[in-house]
Amino acid sequence: MTRPAVLKLAYSLCWEDPELDLAALGIRPGDHAVVISSAGCNALSLLLSGAGRVTAVDYNPYQNALLELKAAAVEALTPEEYFAFAGERPSEGRLGVFDRQLAGRLRTDEARRFWSARRDWIAGGVHRAGALERHFGTWRRLMRVIQGERRLAAMFESKTLEEQKRFFESEWDRLLYRGVVRLFFNRTSLGFAKHPDHFRYVTEPDIAGNFLGKCRHAMTELGVSSNYFLAQIFLGRYLDTEAVPPFMRAASWPIVRERLAALEIVTGDLVSVLDGLEPGSVRAFYLSNICEWLAPEQVERVFEAMTRASSPGARATSRALLADRPWPARFQDRWRVLQPLSSELHFRDRSFLYSKFEVLERL
Repeated sequence: MTRPAVLKLAYSLCWEDPELDLAALGIRPGDHAVVISSAGCNALSLLLSGAGRVTAVDYNPYQNALLELKAAAVEALTPEEYFAFAGERPSEGRLGVFDRQLAGRLRTDEARRFWSARRDWIAGGVHRAGALERHFGTWRRLMRVIQGERRLAAMFESKTLEEQKRFFESEWDRLLYRGVVRLFFNRTSLGFAKHPDHFRYVTEPDIAGNFLGKCRHAMTELGVSSNYFLAQIFLGRYLDTEAVPPFMRAASWPIVRERLAALEIVTGDLVSVLDGLEPGSVRAFYLSNICEWLAPEQVERVFEAMTRASSPGARATSRALLADRPWPARFQDRWRVLQPLSSELHFRDRSFLYSKFEVLERL
């Protein structure tokens, strides 16, 4: 399973709702879960499931360096200190926190070298360092101009879905707003933020229109007051200390800290990692949207490796952002889609960006 070298930090935050995976995967105490590292938030949040082992895998060493840093922060800081360090609160002392409290807790020399060479990212808050987050930062500057600070804040003050829908239709959904969405979320613009592989199999002719429809769904059919994905996209911050990824909540922080020993971080190819595990040992797979951009033969190899590494009853979650591709037909007697559960969870997905969310179960 090969992929061109990835030479940037693609994401500094996870843009997938971990509550869906926690609900879907049915992880039991002691289970082994294999997850895609991405920006680390969801790997850390899945420790709340009580899994005995969480193996976080990513082909991109930049993403795993970020996960190492976040794990070190959970070990050394309080949630309030983490918010300041990561860029969610003003702080002039981030480099000092890194030098005194975090650098020595990083798990690998590679991560230490990585962050030592990127002190400007630390000083600016690591939540703002990813390519996609920088893209959203430029987008927000334009949104502040066309919507204004008052209207941006007011969107998150609605108390009911009816209020949200009225506000969206009367105050928000204007021609200029739709134009800016089309400017920032077309294939060309997103190509600056995402790896070209993500668009290789995309057949959606109107990516920006697709995003407009998803925004409407999130703003009129899902509660906005607790939607930290919307808050980050439109405001660049969390609304409060509870509307955050699960691992960042005050009640979760000591639990995740206690379970950090269960987290294994591996840089490499998912198939090779799975092939190195004991057959039948994995009960949960969090695949993110990797099957969307891998070549068909690579997706087949992923399913071969998953089938070997799992036993009946194991579950996997898979997403599609823009390329709705069926999973390999020859594995349909070994895996089934739990369609009612998939549809229910997809509808309430606060991330709202994904066109498909599937829960698969091993037969």
